[in-house]
Amino acid sequence: MIQAATLLLISVVGTLIIVVLLFFFAQKVGKPVAWTMRIIAFILLIFIALIFMGKLSMPSFTQAPTQTTQDEITNWQTYTNAHYGFEIKYPAEGEVVDSGNNSCTIIPVLPELLNIDEIDERSNPVYIFVDENSENLTLNEWIEKKQEGSIDGEEKTIFMDGIEGVEYIVYKGGMYFRTILIKKGKFIYRIDSAREADEKIFNQMLSSFKFIEANKTASWQNYNTGSEIMGFSLDIPVGWKVNFKEEFPFYDALSRISFDFAPSNWDTAYGIGWMGWGILNIDVYNPETNINKWIDRHLSNYKDGLAITEESQIDGKSVFALNKGENWNDEKLGPIWTPHYVILGTQYSYSYSFSQDGANNFVQIIEEEIFPYISIK
Repeated sequence: MIQAATLLLISVVGTLIIVVLLFFFAQKVGKPVAWTMRIIAFILLIFIALIFMGKLSMPSFTQAPTQTTQDEITNWQTYTNAHYGFEIKYPAEGEVVDSGNNSCTIIPVLPELLNIDEIDERSNPVYIFVDENSENLTLNEWIEKKQEGSIDGEEKTIFMDGIEGVEYIVYKGGMYFRTILIKKGKFIYRIDSAREADEKIFNQMLSSFKFIEANKTASWQNYNTGSEIMGFSLDIPVGWKVNFKEEFPFYDALSRISFDFAPSNWDTAYGIGWMGWGILNIDVYNPETNINKWIDRHLSNYKDGLAITEESQIDGKSVFALNKGENWNDEKLGPIWTPHYVILGTQYSYSYSFSQDGANNFVQIIEEEIFPYISIK
């Protein structure tokens, strides 16, 4: 660790060298000793003033603690998050709770081992959060815009698995937390631990933190009921709720499957669209080989107002985007039209639509990570 005291020592040595050089210079040019001493005193006064004004302070630099040997944590368990590409070790008697896609809580010491009723700082809980850094914020910008609570003291630079981050103490929710913040790629990784928790255990865990190759869909669930009933299957993120309607008369559809993205504890009986959560609807129809014939059969009232664009294929099947065209008439057709995409399959044809304002990059997930890998008969 390079502290301000180290900088002070370097500065003192440098000042002494300047003083000696100045003394010899004065002797060489014939300046009186009194003149020389006044100059030296003036330099020393400036130097002392700078110290008291804090001008020579600098942040500390720390390496992720490595004072423990690998032998001490060899038998520890490993928590791996393949979606966001990291792993971290924790004591063998601990466990992971409340594990979500972008967060988890690790309890290194279980309450029952401490003869306490519930988890608190004595259990040394470690909280790990991963945020999508869509704005490409620096760590300081992220702290200013998104850090809850107030920072106590100065920030330190820390290195985790060779990547530079920051460490600081933050006061929030009536407690002080030691927080580690790392930026890698498109993500911000935050690791929190109560300041009163066992520092040795936390340092041991930090020393084991490693980045691994991310696999965003590693924890996803496969929905294949549609393959049996409607000729398709797809993988969806954990937590998405599936609603299957075997008969769905809207636009003459044979059936509909809705995939609702909402928090695991959200009561979907209240609906999800108004909260900003995403909805993906897939309607199933009889097969058709021509998009114009498909529109004549199912969207004949809208055909004159639609703009049809052929998109890239899904599982080798043609995909067409249906949007408002130049001839769209709001009075006749209504002002609202959710963009639809039509897939002309062999066994069935499909129309899918999704909310455009879904939370957590809902649309991006659908377009980049779900539909390119759908299996359609």
